[in-house]
Amino acid sequence: MSTTRPRVVVDCRWIGLGGVGRQTELLIRGIRERPGLCNWVLWGNQRYAHLAGDAVEWVDERSDPRRRFGQMGRRRIPRGDVTVFMCQTRPLATRGPSVVVIHDTIQVAFAQSRMSRALRHWYLRRSARSADVVMAVSTWSRDDIIQTLDVDPGRISILHARGLRRPADLSVQTGRRGDLLYVGSFAHHKNVPFLIRAFGRTQYAQTGGTLRLVGGDGGETVALQRQIPLAEQGRVYFAGRVSDAELDDAYRQADALVQPSLAEGFGLPPREATLRGLPLCHSGRGAMSDITGDDIWVFDPTDEASAAGAIDAAIATGQRDHGWARWRRSMRAGPTGDAGAMADDVAEAARRALVGER
Repeated sequence: MSTTRPRVVVDCRWIGLGGVGRQTELLIRGIRERPGLCNWVLWGNQRYAHLAGDAVEWVDERSDPRRRFGQMGRRRIPRGDVTVFMCQTRPLATRGPSVVVIHDTIQVAFAQSRMSRALRHWYLRRSARSADVVMAVSTWSRDDIIQTLDVDPGRISILHARGLRRPADLSVQTGRRGDLLYVGSFAHHKNVPFLIRAFGRTQYAQTGGTLRLVGGDGGETVALQRQIPLAEQGRVYFAGRVSDAELDDAYRQADALVQPSLAEGFGLPPREATLRGLPLCHSGRGAMSDITGDDIWVFDPTDEASAAGAIDAAIATGQRDHGWARWRRSMRAGPTGDAGAMADDVAEAARRALVGER
């Protein structure tokens, strides 16, 4: 063990891969703000090393963290006092103390068969039990982990996703035609086929409005396209995975954001939307139940009429936007938070892992 600051290795291979990757980028921003908390070693693709700056050591690793149930690259993990895995899908047999971020157990609840459910439950329990400290991403996620995986509450810390940025320019073009925006994967619990059907029932769709779906991989997109009713084809646009700049443009051009998930461990897009002053409608499931306020509509994610009404209300507000409307809503969303505090959370979890606190 280091005699001064601990050497903490962070698995950064998830950058560019969905919500886990985006939270990893937020953590790296925090580490850049707090380089002196630990001797940080970031382990991931060299193309993202610029995110950390020159003050942090970066070790190149190009293995896909999803392959072989997360076991790729485990023999090449850099040596350190403690290793932090940013996702529950990770190498299970590692040397030394470790911290694992378990985002939720949604994959267990929405498994397609009894066998798949049993295997996923076993894997997640093994991932949690082989770590010295487990980090959750919300209080809802923490309670979910305790109940589903039978983890001792004393072993769990919370990684607060902080440092989301409020864009400098929140203005919208008066009289423009926007769209209804969805951001995320097309996994079963995201409930996207339901969203497409509910969208078709809206007054907005009947008057020529469009639904823009950002995210999903090639296979997910093809499978979802096959489920679109003929009446909705041409009204639903698949944007695929986009760059940060393109995502900012999508938020800026949208009239409202919709999140129809049946379960969510954190819900990053709704939080980004509120910081942009974008009208929001969501299902209120899981951690999203904490996202409330003016110009936020909550609907039943099993009732298409409920969702259609919320969408129309949110869209109507977005289409009336002009001048300072979005700025005022953005300010009501509160402070953007300090990304460095995420580094504080991880450094504290690493310290607990090193001293064996339970």
